[in-house]
Formats: sequence, structure tokens, C-alpha cells
Amino acid sequence: MEEKSQSGMSQADLYRREIAQLTKEKYTLYKRIKELVEENHLLKWERDEEFANKRMDIIGQNGNTGEHYEIVDEQNRNK
Repeated sequence: MEEKSQSGMSQADLYRREIAQLTKEKYTLYKRIKELVEENHLLKWERDEEFANKRMDIIGQNGNTGEHYEIVDEQNRNK
């Protein structure tokens, strides 16, 4: 005969209940991790997009002909 706890449940039933609770908590944690990974991915994409936009602004200001590189080379030679 199986022993009953103070709550009137058998030890096996208590273990089953605890396992079910832990499984639920594990699922909740996995779900939250997935959300955080997706959020991190979106933030990285936004940061990369921001970097690309800044780069394009600089190219737009300097032109894409490369003429500004001559000035930079000349400044480096004079140092």
C-alpha cells in the first residue's frame, strides 16, 4: 500500500504534480528565451540598418566618385 502525505496524495502523485509544474515552468522559460532571441535579432538588424544609413549619408555628402580620397591622401602625406 502506498503512503499518503498530509494532503492525502500519494508520493507518486506529488511527484507527478511537481514534474507537471516544472515542465510548465520549463516551457515558459523556453518561450521567453525564444522571445529574447527574436528581440535581439531585431535590435541587431535595426543597429545594422542605422549603421548602413549613416554610411549612406556620408557617401551622399562626399559623393560616390572617390574624389574625397585624394584630399585624405594629401592630408596624410603632409603629416
